[in-house]
Amino acid sequence: MVACLILGDSLALGIGMYRPECRTMAHVGIGSAAFAHEMVTDEATGTALISLGVNDSDDAPTLVNLRAVRAKVRAARVYWLLPGIKPRVRALVRAVAVEFDDYLVDTQYEAGADHLHPSKDGYRFLASMVP
Repeated sequence: MVACLILGDSLALGIGMYRPECRTMAHVGIGSAAFAHEMVTDEATGTALISLGVNDSDDAPTLVNLRAVRAKVRAARVYWLLPGIKPRVRALVRAVAVEFDDYLVDTQYEAGADHLHPSKDGYRFLASMVP
């Protein structure tokens, strides 16, 4: 069992840089469907952090995909990153977190000029929010 898993997209990769003790499974630009089918693991862990949905198109079945990813994650505690953009995705991530009684980490206050990706200090801060 690994201490923690970081799963998802570029936000997950950024946080993974500041959590070397965690296993990071992430890819820049990956959508929730591709992640659900290609990258998710059933490895048990104490803590998991998930960042997905922001790269999905508006007509993607994001809710179904996020639920599928979450159903495969075996962790004592699960944290979801709320992206700083895309209100629809923020609402879907929040809904899945509530459904599974998970925790949320809001990234919007750490987002940089693109309203999505934090600075190095922002990633470091977000990484510290997940025990």
